[in-house]
Amino acid sequence: MKKPIRLALVNIMEGQEPGRQVTELLEAAKGLSNEGMQKMFPLFVKGKVPNETHDCGHCSMFVPSKNACTIVEGDIKANGTCMYQNPSNDYSKPEDEHPVKLSKPEAQYAEMPEGTAINCGSCDYYKANYCKIWMGKVAPNDCCLAHASKDYIK
Repeated sequence: MKKPIRLALVNIMEGQEPGRQVTELLEAAKGLSNEGMQKMFPLFVKGKVPNETHDCGHCSMFVPSKNACTIVEGDIKANGTCMYQNPSNDYSKPEDEHPVKLSKPEAQYAEMPEGTAINCGSCDYYKANYCKIWMGKVAPNDCCLAHASKDYIK
């Protein structure tokens, strides 16, 4: 299952209209190095440790005591991810929750099977340290907003 907002980057590859926000970002990013491009997309996360996973269980907004998120409504699992994933091992507390939350579809929330890392290595666009989206070298423990996997739980 591919997430709709993440499909904007895929649409570019397939010659379709990417959407105004992505178009503006890409226009501003023209001529940047890979490093510069990665900084422009705030949801590209450089992996720091081997087999790093970019899931809710490793996000600063996850509230493990309630299986909740400070910004996404509903039951949130540690093996989930969304486009707002903020890598950290310092978790939020129930009192940190925002009064108004995004729905799971708005946040592009999805879950992977238990034990499957969410990173470039588990992405459909990754092969042998190369990303079809970035059209360049990435590490298997990196991750970005274009992450897509046939393994997402429906």
